[in-house]
Amino acid sequence: MAETVYKTPLTYVFQGNNIIVPPNFSEQEALGGVMEQFFFPLVQGLPFFDVPLFDGEAPIRTYLLGEAHGVPPLWRSVPLRSLLPLITGTQRAEGLHKPSTLFRSYHVAKWRVESAFCGRCGSPNTDAKDELARHCPVCGRREYPRISPAIIVLITDKSDRILLAHNGKFNGAMYSLIAGFVETGESLEATVSREVWEEVHVEVQNIRYRASQSWPFPDSLMIGFRATSETEQPIPDKKEILDARWFTRDSLPQLPMPGSISRLLIDAWIAEGDGR
Repeated sequence: MAETVYKTPLTYVFQGNNIIVPPNFSEQEALGGVMEQFFFPLVQGLPFFDVPLFDGEAPIRTYLLGEAHGVPPLWRSVPLRSLLPLITGTQRAEGLHKPSTLFRSYHVAKWRVESAFCGRCGSPNTDAKDELARHCPVCGRREYPRISPAIIVLITDKSDRILLAHNGKFNGAMYSLIAGFVETGESLEATVSREVWEEVHVEVQNIRYRASQSWPFPDSLMIGFRATSETEQPIPDKKEILDARWFTRDSLPQLPMPGSISRLLIDAWIAEGDGR
């Protein structure tokens, strides 16, 4: 069987946590990749990696620009996080379970740079030929793209109020859901209980899975839950969480950006009230 040749590869160009959008292209068009020739001469001669996709789709050519690499006038450097509403909108239109090509490419491209050397013997890694992995030609160790699971949980009380917290790292006065990384040896449900107790001293019950979202900042998989609580007064730890309160639907503070899993869970809870 003849090997398929893709003559004009769709391409992403990243710089830091931003995607580079060439002139005359919209951010919506950039989500699925732009033909490589439209990035010349910006990327000409630079190293790239063709990120394999799913179900026989053509790979996406991916470039990573250094922070000092200049971007020409009329080109745009767009924060990836700002594209979340477009990404989730596209996934809804094409099927909620369709993976994000943009996030996959960004995640894999960064991982290849960070896995340049073997973690066992320190030798330079190469790309495995039979799967998406890095291979050490000296000791044979294989390294796969890192995925760090983290939970995020929407908690309601007996009055159907929602628990929101303000993290010291948040911009402005934004409040969001409790979230945290899974520790070694934990189940996801145990992580939910531990994180909520550590951050706001609230006990939870009725933990139920709701949704998940790839979050390559840097390499997370966010796993969303619902839970209930009978605790009346949350107590923030004053380390990560500076404030935590119960909110009704008509008294909500500044919320996370649309498209993030935290906002999707909150919006679903708001919609439940609209149907009553």
